[in-house]
Amino acid sequence: MNAPPFLRRFPRIASLCAAVLVAQKLAALDATPIPITPRAAWIEPVTLDQTAGVDPALIDDGYYYVLTDRQVNVDPSETYFHGAFKVLNNSGLEDASQIEIEYNPAYEKLEIHGFTVYRDGKALDWSKRVRWKELQRETSLSQGLYDEATTMLIVLEDIRARDVVEYDYSVRGSNPIFGKRFYSYFSYGYDYPMASLSFRVRIPQGRNLEIRQHGRTIPLTTTELANGAVAKVWTEKNSPAVKAEDGVPDWYETYPWIEISEWKTWADVRAWGEQTFASAESPPKDIETAYRDIMDRYEVTHPAATDDDRLIAALRFVQDEIRYFGIEIGANSHRPRTPRETLATRFGDCKDKTTLFCALARMAGFEAWPALVNSTQGRDLGGWLPSPESFDHVIAAVKDGDGWLWFDPTISYQGGAIRSTWVPNYGDALILNPDVGALTPMPKEMANDIDVHEIYQPNGYDEPGTLEVISTYRGKSADDMRFRMANSGRASIESDYLDFYQRSFPRAEKLEDITSGDDRDGNTLVINESYAIPNLWGAAGSRHSLYVYPYTFSGDLSDFAHMGETRSAPYWLGEPKNERHRITVHLPESMRIESSTYASDNPWYRFTYSANQKGDTLELAYRYETLAETVDARSFPSFREKAKDEYDSYMGYTITETTPSTQGEYALPTVPLPLTIALAAATALLGFYVGFHARHKSPE
Repeated sequence: MNAPPFLRRFPRIASLCAAVLVAQKLAALDATPIPITPRAAWIEPVTLDQTAGVDPALIDDGYYYVLTDRQVNVDPSETYFHGAFKVLNNSGLEDASQIEIEYNPAYEKLEIHGFTVYRDGKALDWSKRVRWKELQRETSLSQGLYDEATTMLIVLEDIRARDVVEYDYSVRGSNPIFGKRFYSYFSYGYDYPMASLSFRVRIPQGRNLEIRQHGRTIPLTTTELANGAVAKVWTEKNSPAVKAEDGVPDWYETYPWIEISEWKTWADVRAWGEQTFASAESPPKDIETAYRDIMDRYEVTHPAATDDDRLIAALRFVQDEIRYFGIEIGANSHRPRTPRETLATRFGDCKDKTTLFCALARMAGFEAWPALVNSTQGRDLGGWLPSPESFDHVIAAVKDGDGWLWFDPTISYQGGAIRSTWVPNYGDALILNPDVGALTPMPKEMANDIDVHEIYQPNGYDEPGTLEVISTYRGKSADDMRFRMANSGRASIESDYLDFYQRSFPRAEKLEDITSGDDRDGNTLVINESYAIPNLWGAAGSRHSLYVYPYTFSGDLSDFAHMGETRSAPYWLGEPKNERHRITVHLPESMRIESSTYASDNPWYRFTYSANQKGDTLELAYRYETLAETVDARSFPSFREKAKDEYDSYMGYTITETTPSTQGEYALPTVPLPLTIALAAATALLGFYVGFHARHKSPE
């Protein structure tokens, strides 16, 4: 399920692994009364209707929220959350008895206001029936980030089926890196209808904030308060469910949301970014020695070396030799360290690595600046209100004539020339250059480029055969495979690939170790595999058969098979692709095969197929290339029908032994069998089909 536009600042109700862990966890928690603090005077809690509810048939987890009430005070900064959930049955008890609240003690203070349980029509104060503990979990550590975020773990005692649990808390403070300018959001929409939801913002006199609703809007009321302040309140009863669809691009806004910003223009945000990153500027002399050492090690100090050579050396050094790890405590969540600090520690996150790369690029003779991007929803930025919180990643923009070269210093093991280095299309970027005030669109992504050639060599129907596989990766595909080979040993990759073919041919064994050739400058990587297959031709009744299949892009024409024809969101075709799969089968006897070709005609992708016999060899050639990024919802039924028809008709080929009664005539199918017929005719090779998706040769 797609997440809402931003990570929800709602408490997560997490699942316990097993009932025995409950007693262990309770023993480790604090049994003293949890500190309870009165609500601030500006808060106006929404009254809970404990009788409200939804159809239990719509609920999967045994409990659900009936109230979501979030309130924000602009100055001083404070966020209030008030929620209530209903426990339907015993299956929801484990999840509903545990509440987790995350906050950052570097600039935030958590205050708990109370717990109430409604049971048999009575409201019961539950504040003394909780166990609690503050945990420094570092949930981002697995992504290479250390931020000292804290989790307040609360375990409620004696929660029962049909209880309604109400609780509220406040978080005071905000990240000082953003100064006094205000920004907040409220996302809404669950898999089930919400009985009551509310979002309230208290704005003091003299503060001018912009408001924008995205997606389905909900009613807004404005109330004047004391001292010239106003309250903006959005409320909705029986808020409809939001069902996320499969195959939706990241930038598509499935969930409706509201944003409020005090930032007026993207130029204001750019000025904030310049000031924030300026603190990391260091004199060139601080890194002169390191720069010379890097150029020497990458052998680009000779007279024939160009500025481009030196820029590539700087990029490779930062990408490959500065490991990804960020210390993001307080304002350091957005303020980079100096290049000298990053060089000294040999680690940094995206902002640290980008700042270092830009410094090295300038020493190599280039104009380079950090650029703020949103790693998943950058296509939407033009429709959002300006704010630094719209961005979650930093890359580099290098001036190239009238345009820009883009580099992501966090991507390791890239190859290619300076102008062919792959970078994701993050959508709109905010370059921290004083001469660039607006958002700058990034270029279209270069396509994944893969060539796979399978060569089947039989020695007769009943004799062992061999399979040779030559896979050629270019561009991003070479980057990905290079990364995989650096992070997984050859033996691990060999085991994965052999396991795939053994699902088709259980007795298959590798003939030789996998070999590879890597032209990193040209960004082309070739992998060679070879297998011995005792039962290459499987027996289907009185005849032998071999079923072959272009697994490289099989999923592109079938991954949506489980989806219905009707949808409201666009369908994402995946990353740009230009992939080819060739299959050569040396025939064990003289056969006559009629040549056939096919070329798909549609606006979404290019698919071609050909089958040609050359003497005792059958050559099958397949190609798949994306022509669009998405299929709009109205066109999805036509796309689905087209792709399914081509998948069934052309994505598999069965070669069958000539029967004794037809010797001399050498009959064979003249077109590829539809997939369902092919499988029925070659049931002994069913495992081959089953194994395709398990061994898609993508480094991902």
